[in-house]
Amino acid sequence: MELSLSALSLSPWALAWGALLVALSAAAAGVWAWQATFWQRRGVPTLPMDPLLGHARDRLLLRVSAGELFENLYRRLAPHPFGGVFQFLGPTLVVRDPELIKQIMVRDFSHFEERGRIVNEKTNPLSAHLFSLDGPRWRRLRVKLTPTFTSGKMKMMFGLMHGCALELRAFLRDAARRRHVVEMKDVVAKFTTDVIGTCAFGLQFNSLADPDSEFRRMGKAIFEPSLSLAIRETVGMFIPQIDRIIKLPPTHVADFFIRVVKETVDYREKNNIKRNDFMQLLIELRNKAQLLDDYENTELSSTQNEPPKVSKTENGTSKDSDDIGRYLIVGLK
Repeated sequence: MELSLSALSLSPWALAWGALLVALSAAAAGVWAWQATFWQRRGVPTLPMDPLLGHARDRLLLRVSAGELFENLYRRLAPHPFGGVFQFLGPTLVVRDPELIKQIMVRDFSHFEERGRIVNEKTNPLSAHLFSLDGPRWRRLRVKLTPTFTSGKMKMMFGLMHGCALELRAFLRDAARRRHVVEMKDVVAKFTTDVIGTCAFGLQFNSLADPDSEFRRMGKAIFEPSLSLAIRETVGMFIPQIDRIIKLPPTHVADFFIRVVKETVDYREKNNIKRNDFMQLLIELRNKAQLLDDYENTELSSTQNEPPKVSKTENGTSKDSDDIGRYLIVGLK
């Protein structure tokens, strides 16, 4: 059977689209080939990689955690002081030498302060914290929060932690008396939840007595391993732009912690309540533009341990109070 020439002919549009597709494919292949030699062109040691997923294949396939991935890369790059890897086609430098790490993290930190994550407070209101911010905003917030972590400020929370420890002891004694088998990972997680609740939020969650407490459930929603959470975190790590549309943690979890903070702050201010906890330190920082030093009984001079000044709005409160409140919420991470 013979085919007519007209049946085999292609329209000009089909030919144009075909040529465009071939050109784009060739261009993409060229870009990939050029990018794949990024480290070689700079004389940096590297490792064989997956042509599409780079060195992050096992993490993207959920075979290992992020920590295990970089531990493996760290060991494979021995004995070099540093080496180059790829997350997809994004080059990432893995530093192994302690002195070089110190050089980067201390003396040359101003050149390496970017976190590599996109902060989008509209889709993810809990994303703008010290572990994700960079640049001037990170520096400003860090300077303001540094005085809250002095030894004196931490010691004043010891009594609150001691109370949680007594509850833990009573729980374990009761379990031993009843000869109940307990999962220690879960018990320690509940204890940690209670410590965070009382020291950070100023609230009693009683997670040991009430395993189904709302705060415990919301905490598990953030940290409990799951396939969907692993996929979202992994994609967000290797493709930062995805943070613009993916919400981590889920909206109802973020709303819960924001509501708890707002309600706690409003209740304390309306009823003039003060507690020796982290929440109180941040309330004072927001309202008075500096941390009160009532617990240390020392006068701060202009040359010794003077707390940083906080920019204030017309009503006398810190214009970054939202940042400070958000840091408190995400502090449980």
